[in-house]
Amino acid sequence: VPVRGQGYRGRFGGPGFDGMLTDMSEIVRPSRDGIHGRELIGTAVDVGSKPMHLSFDADGKLSGSTPEMFTIQVPFLFDLPPGDLGSNDFARVVDSTSRRIDTLSCLDAHTVARLGLDAPNIVPVLDNAEASHASEFPAARLIELDGWKADAFEAAREATDAMIGVRLHFEEGWQESFIAAVDAGAKVIHLLADLHGRGADGSFVSDLFKEAHMMLIEQGRRETVTLFGGGGIVGADHVPKAIISGLDAVALDLPVLFAFQGRSHGSLRKRDKVSGTLPRRMDHDWAEQRLVNLCGSWRDQLLEILGAMGIREVRRLRGEFGRSMIVRHLEDEAFEGIAGYAGGGA
Repeated sequence: VPVRGQGYRGRFGGPGFDGMLTDMSEIVRPSRDGIHGRELIGTAVDVGSKPMHLSFDADGKLSGSTPEMFTIQVPFLFDLPPGDLGSNDFARVVDSTSRRIDTLSCLDAHTVARLGLDAPNIVPVLDNAEASHASEFPAARLIELDGWKADAFEAAREATDAMIGVRLHFEEGWQESFIAAVDAGAKVIHLLADLHGRGADGSFVSDLFKEAHMMLIEQGRRETVTLFGGGGIVGADHVPKAIISGLDAVALDLPVLFAFQGRSHGSLRKRDKVSGTLPRRMDHDWAEQRLVNLCGSWRDQLLEILGAMGIREVRRLRGEFGRSMIVRHLEDEAFEGIAGYAGGGA
């Protein structure tokens, strides 16, 4: 059999998440028999707020703030369907799937009320003008407001005992809104880029997620806030790369459409401009299993990367910048000073 022996001649990096490589130097099996029994790599994440330290009174009892959180079993959730994708069938499938795999599904609050989907796995998304309607979803553990307004946030908090999260788009001035929301007591911030993963200034989400993560670290309160993020996340490897960039959990949007074998029409950049169609005779059980299969395969890929990095739970992956390698930095280190080199990532 003739062998040319030239090996791979393509690019080792590219734009977006393809510009990040992960450290694969520490191989750990997905499960092992330890001294306490079978040990598995954990994919569960906590949603909510933990105090940066615990305080005790003279009697040894907890004083001050205490953890306010709940746990989901995978570090991804289903985001608000973009554009015209929020049909009743779509909503019912993501509801049943998120319940089955123990995660969350963000849905428009009007859809939740109309279809009677109020449940712990559903995150109703409210406009700020309707913040006081948060009381209409007694089963919800988390309710999100679309954008930051201090008076709307306070109205929502007064109306319900559920956690109140804030959805923030990477638009000009998002940093000020981000800090204001955290200062006001928002326990979940849901960061959103366009569907190509770009902010208003053209920055890619990996850099934007890092910026938000580092802002909290510099203020000494990273554990008090859970960061969700979405935009440009369309492959299995994008989930761990987004978590490395500082997220706690990743929000899936377009992958859900394509898991259903849906079709898109026109641009897939702006969320409100997305147009798509689902299969004409989409069976609920079939669609649910398709989405479960997607989540299962992406979880398996996550376990592969966690195992190769020697990390035993996905919580420890958050913000591990040192376990990633940026292609343009590697190229600069290897080729800088060589005549004709145009710069990393060129």
